[in-house]
Amino acid sequence: MKMAKQTTLSDTPWWRDKAMAKWISVADKLPGIGVRVIATNGLMTGEAFLYGHNKEWYRPYSKPWEEVFKRPVIKWMPMPISIKEKQEILYL
Repeated sequence: MKMAKQTTLSDTPWWRDKAMAKWISVADKLPGIGVRVIATNGLMTGEAFLYGHNKEWYRPYSKPWEEVFKRPVIKWMPMPISIKEKQEILYL
C-alpha cells in the first residue's frame, strides 16, 4: 500500500493560504503605524507601511507611495509569514 505524502504548512505557497488571499480596503481598515504590508493602488503592488500622524503610505527605504506610483493605496494585506514561523506554529 502506498502512503500519501504528508503535507505541511511549509509546502503550501503563501499566496494559496486562505488567510493571505484577501485584500483589505483602506476604507475598511488600516494596518498599524510602521507595520509593513503588501499594498496596491490597482496598478502597482509592493511593500509599504503607514508613517506619521497623518498616516501617509511609504515604500520601505524610499519616498511616499503616491510620489513614487502617482496613485494612492486602495487595498493592502498582511505580509506572509516565513516558512520558519509556519513550522513553529505547526509544531506548537
